[in-house]
Amino acid sequence: MSLIDHTAEIVKAYLSRNEVPPQHLAEVIETVHQTLMALSRDPVVPSEEKPSLPSPPDEAESPVFVPFVPIEQAVTEESVICLICGKAGQSMRGHLTKTHGVDIPTYLARYGLPKDFPLVAPAFSAVRRQLAIAAGAGEKLQAGRERKATRER
Repeated sequence: MSLIDHTAEIVKAYLSRNEVPPQHLAEVIETVHQTLMALSRDPVVPSEEKPSLPSPPDEAESPVFVPFVPIEQAVTEESVICLICGKAGQSMRGHLTKTHGVDIPTYLARYGLPKDFPLVAPAFSAVRRQLAIAAGAGEKLQAGRERKATRER
C-alpha cells in the first residue's frame, strides 16, 4: 500500500466520524500526508513537530468562512469579486441572492465586512450616477422639499 493510499484511508476514517467544512478538507489531507511522510522517514517524531488535525467544529460554533480572494483585492475600479466563489462582476447583489442564496447582511457578516463595503464597482456606480443625473433624478425630490418647506411657514 502506497503513502497516498494510506493517506486516503486515514482521511476517510477521520471524515466518517468528524464534520469538516469543505474549505478545510485540503488542510486535513495535507496534514495527514505530511505526518505519514515524516513517520516514514523517522519512526520517532518529537511531539512539537507533529502536525495536529483540526478539531471538529462545535455545534454552537459558527462555521469559519475563508474568502476566495483577499478582501483588499475584492474591489477594483472596474469590478467587484465575490468572496464566496471568486466571480467578478459590476454588481454583486443579484449574484449573491440568485447564485448563493445569501442576502447582503449575511454576506457582510460572514466575512466581517463593514455595512458600507462596496458591492458595486466604482466605475459602474459613477456611470449609473451620471445617467440618473441626466434623466433628472432628484430634481422632483428637491422641488417637493421646497414646496413642503414653504407650506410649513
